[in-house]
Amino acid sequence: MNSLEQSVDHFRSIEKAKKIPLTFDNPKITLGFILGMYAFALEENHHFSTAEAVGREALKINQRDTWAVHAVNHVMEMEGRQKEGIRFLTSTVDDWKHSRILSCHNFWHLCLHYIELGKFEMALEIFDKEMAPRFKEASILDLVDGSSLLYRIELEGYSVGVHRWQPLIDAFSPHTRRILLFNDTHIMMTNRHRPQDAANLVQSMRDYIGRKDITNCTNRRRSEEIGLTLMEGLRAVNERRYNEAVHLLYPLLRDQKLIKIGGSEAQRDIFNVTLIHAMVMAKNPNYKGLLYDMLDTRNSSKKFGSPLTARWIERAKAAYEKEDEASFIPKSMQSAIFAPPRTAKPLNAT
Repeated sequence: MNSLEQSVDHFRSIEKAKKIPLTFDNPKITLGFILGMYAFALEENHHFSTAEAVGREALKINQRDTWAVHAVNHVMEMEGRQKEGIRFLTSTVDDWKHSRILSCHNFWHLCLHYIELGKFEMALEIFDKEMAPRFKEASILDLVDGSSLLYRIELEGYSVGVHRWQPLIDAFSPHTRRILLFNDTHIMMTNRHRPQDAANLVQSMRDYIGRKDITNCTNRRRSEEIGLTLMEGLRAVNERRYNEAVHLLYPLLRDQKLIKIGGSEAQRDIFNVTLIHAMVMAKNPNYKGLLYDMLDTRNSSKKFGSPLTARWIERAKAAYEKEDEASFIPKSMQSAIFAPPRTAKPLNAT
């Protein structure tokens, strides 16, 4: 079945879903929520056009369906439609900003668009105004989003200030038990400037993995298989041990193991960018091919371009200045750059 047939099949499923007799107080609203969740599942499986259509169908039923807003925006994030994503989220903000569960998360998504565009001050303004005030009574998701946001900005060489890290550190402090690996990796991010706390967190994970009373726990197995290496890799990046970081992180991403820790592709992209950062900062000629592949993969995955990737390409060229400059331009961009003037197409990188 090709992608068009799959899309048609999905739409038929939606039409069937509309005919299901729902025995709730408001079956139409309930159907909207079902479609919103279905849209997100479609997006995570790369059925982007269908996911957006399904999400917008859910919003026709209930414009305050925050999950449907979230799903539609995810499509824009994955396709590199940053400016459209900003317009979409800001124009609908009154519909979703009061959501108890996803309001902070949707503000985080808005910040991601600004970070892609290199507008860090705009992202931090939203962080200060909309995200940080929610941390004191936040769900763990909000803390994860906050740490990821600040970490992404600092990887680009922009200091966010201790005053922004501290509320996250304080809010994470009660979470001393190793319950979910995805959360633990983000606690490590908050320890970016706290080497002893980072070392203690790694030891805590070692102790957790060594427990004999929870051998059947999925999270313990994931922590042993993936988590300890991932945490050590992040710690190495934080401590500027970049060659070690690459050796730890690259196999995890190469073998696509990180999908096992949970989170969406947009959330796990932090690990792609972290590895790219480590490869650039290491300035190790042995990483040239790997770095090239990472940049090409991330750029080609964004249908409408990635300004963030373009910035890392420039950093890679500067770090490996003795190398052929053109070799750090992804294949997906080369045809547009090196084609004859009459056939060259301008890059959509803003």
